[in-house]
Amino acid sequence: MFAASLGLAVSLVLLWLTSAMVGTRQGLCRLPRWRQESVSTEGDVIIGGVFVVHSGYVYRELAFEEEPKPLSCEGFYVRYYRDVLAMGFAIREINQATDLLPNITLGFQVYDSCMSEDRAIKGMLALLSGNQWPSPGYRCPTHPQMAGIIGETFSFLTVPMARVMGIMHYPQISHSAVSSFLSDKYQFPSFLRTVPGNTFQNTALAQLLARFSWTWLGMVISDTDSGLQGGEELRMEIEGHGGCVAFMEKVHQRYTTEEVLRVIAKIQTYSVTVIIVHSAEVHVKLLLETLYTQNVADKVWVFTAYFAMTSGLFDKQAWKILNGTLGLAPHTTSMHGFEHFLHHLHPTTSREDVFFNQFWAKVFGCKWPVGNETENLATERLCSGNVALDEKITPVFELNDLSYTYHSYLAVYAFAHALNTLMSCTPGQGPFTEGTCADINDIRPWQVLHYLKNLHFKARSGEEIFFDERGDAPASYDILNVQVSEDGLFQLVKVGTFDPSAPEKQAITVNASAILWGDGSSQHFGSFFWESYAFQALSCIALQKY
Repeated sequence: MFAASLGLAVSLVLLWLTSAMVGTRQGLCRLPRWRQESVSTEGDVIIGGVFVVHSGYVYRELAFEEEPKPLSCEGFYVRYYRDVLAMGFAIREINQATDLLPNITLGFQVYDSCMSEDRAIKGMLALLSGNQWPSPGYRCPTHPQMAGIIGETFSFLTVPMARVMGIMHYPQISHSAVSSFLSDKYQFPSFLRTVPGNTFQNTALAQLLARFSWTWLGMVISDTDSGLQGGEELRMEIEGHGGCVAFMEKVHQRYTTEEVLRVIAKIQTYSVTVIIVHSAEVHVKLLLETLYTQNVADKVWVFTAYFAMTSGLFDKQAWKILNGTLGLAPHTTSMHGFEHFLHHLHPTTSREDVFFNQFWAKVFGCKWPVGNETENLATERLCSGNVALDEKITPVFELNDLSYTYHSYLAVYAFAHALNTLMSCTPGQGPFTEGTCADINDIRPWQVLHYLKNLHFKARSGEEIFFDERGDAPASYDILNVQVSEDGLFQLVKVGTFDPSAPEKQAITVNASAILWGDGSSQHFGSFFWESYAFQALSCIALQKY
């Protein structure tokens, strides 16, 4: 699977290099290309971004009887858009500060991948080219300069980007890609992330399972490179701690209902109560909805950090299945001032944001008029700026859980502190050849990468931020419990933590009394749902064959 990503990256680099040798004169042929929309603000130095804002795209069968059209995106979700807003919020904070990057204004430019490797790579190439038209082989001599790129959101989108970014020596910081594969600095030398990789997560999950004496369980993983590799690593960790994985089933957002029913049938053939899910949330959506229609409600789900709770993505039936779920999320603290920032979002102040009108329409259930359109005006609610977000802020933006949004915020600060250190260099004492320093007016990406790798700063929350030799942030997780009310509203309640720096027996803490299970009970789950099977005495291999 990963070979496919490698092949894609190699092809892109060859394309990049080939086009650098041609096209220097007008009249030579050019690659067909489409303009890809982005949201941006001006600055002396910009930070690029490639994020998932829409959860999918419309796939078209290509007959090649006419010119292929670009992918069109669908499924706008506020939860994903929140990560982009956090990037803008951080940049505004930094520009208003006097102690960080004085006399330098940061800007940003962000592209939406729509959960597509194709669009993720196009967005990256557009940023590397310096304009909205991806031009492999060229960095257009335009101002401002780009310090690096934040993204992608998911590991399977991040890997092909990271291969090319590594070859080009451009720093890339992901705020949520957790695959341990990305910790390989031989393959991804310029990749960093503000979240921990899967290695510590697997340990945390194995200890959480042991905390409740859950040893006989199943797994559902995404049918992607990162899902398959991460799932296998997690299985080995669980079995290394005495657990047994009875089955490992794959899911994907492109799976049909028939394929999902096959997965459910396989799950029901085993006497397993606890199921681990290692998958991005979009791939699990149809599974959860189908579990409800099939009346399969006797399972407890435990989600890895790969899965982000996204309220708008799931319907009420799916949330009923998720009720009582436990999950891991990278440790998150509050973002002082972020809620105030969100309160002031308005169409009149967000004209340059290509995503904002979709956001406003989603929140208020309205439609923006197009031109002189009069059709359906009597039945459709039109959008306007005569309303305010106000009381909608907390439920719409899910402010009780800022997982990954906070880490997008941290990624911006990492770039800012790296640039600040770069500017503070004393000529003759610099880290580069013969003690030279980098020039903020002519920065090279590999110079920024040097400072990022040696970065150590304290976030506004007081948290120590740095990257280890694998480019990973310090590992720390919150343990969350999904609690769904009768009216279908959900909240994520922090019920524990995992800190690998603590003594082994103190690394994981769980407040079991704060957990509400799927039946609404707070009774210790292991004590009343656990089944004693005679065949548990057999080896795990024998169990899997049973």
